[in-house]
Amino acid sequence: MVVAFLSLQFSMTSLFNLVERGYEYMRCKSALYIAAVLFVVLETSGVALAAPATACNLLTQQAAAAISGGPVAPGIGADTGGGDICDFNGSTSTVSVGLIDTKTYGLSPAAVFKIAVQPSPGQSSESISGLGETSLFLASPTDSSIAILYHAKILVVGATDSKNPGLKAALIQAARQILGKM
Repeated sequence: MVVAFLSLQFSMTSLFNLVERGYEYMRCKSALYIAAVLFVVLETSGVALAAPATACNLLTQQAAAAISGGPVAPGIGADTGGGDICDFNGSTSTVSVGLIDTKTYGLSPAAVFKIAVQPSPGQSSESISGLGETSLFLASPTDSSIAILYHAKILVVGATDSKNPGLKAALIQAARQILGKM
């Protein structure tokens, strides 16, 4: 709700600035009035304007610490244009969550998954059943991740230098919890 309000407030402020500068085009005034009316109608009707899921909202700091095997700092997120990533940094390890919207690439979701999720040299890969349409567990001596295609989105949860001896199970559990939020 706050994100929608801030976006609308920014748009309304921009339109007010145009009007104040003497660019009183009817189209700008109309857009301003429509935006204001729409906001009031949605706000008073109780319709929730949901903010899009960001990677940092999908995994808690506590869950990231469980994956890491030690304490981690709060997540630091970044929008990559076609997706969203969040890193939880520990003293020696990092837990990452990534969310990619496959619709932005103009290919089928399965094709994007096949292109984006490939083992690096030295990594093993294993299909995981029961998670999304397709899922793959990737592992090397220093990092492990699980990638899942679910409702045209690719979710990746991974850890580098984790101290958790049950890392694979922890990644799968975190992925199941995240899928429940999507």
